[in-house]
Amino acid sequence: MRALSYDRIYKSQEYLASLGTIQYRSLFGSYSLTVEDTVFAMVANGELYLRACEESVPYCVKHPPAWLMFMKCGRPVMLNYYRVDESLWRDQQQLVRLSKYSLDAAMKEKHSRILQHRLKISPI
Repeated sequence: MRALSYDRIYKSQEYLASLGTIQYRSLFGSYSLTVEDTVFAMVANGELYLRACEESVPYCVKHPPAWLMFMKCGRPVMLNYYRVDESLWRDQQQLVRLSKYSLDAAMKEKHSRILQHRLKISPI
C-alpha cells in the first residue's frame, strides 16, 4: 500500500506542478500534500483526496464523492477531503482547477487563523 501511495504522490506532483513545489509528509497514517506549508490534499491507501471548499461544491454535486475516512478511538471520522476518481485524473485541466481551489481556500483559511491569533495577542 505504501508503494501505491508514493506512486500517487509522484503522479500528483507531476500533474499539479503548476500550483508550485508540492511537498509531502506522513500524517495520520497517510500523507499530506502541501504548497508553501499549506495542506490542500491528502494521499491515503494510494488515492488522492482534495480538500473540499466552496468552489468545489458544484463538482461534488455532479459527481458525488467518496470522502476520506480514518478511525479515531475505534470510530470512523469523515474528513473534509474528497477522492479524485479516475475520470478526474483523465481530465487534467479540471483536476488542476479543483486543486487550485483547494489550495486557495486552505491558504485563505490559514491566513485568517493567523490574523485572528494576532488580534487575540495584541494589547488593548
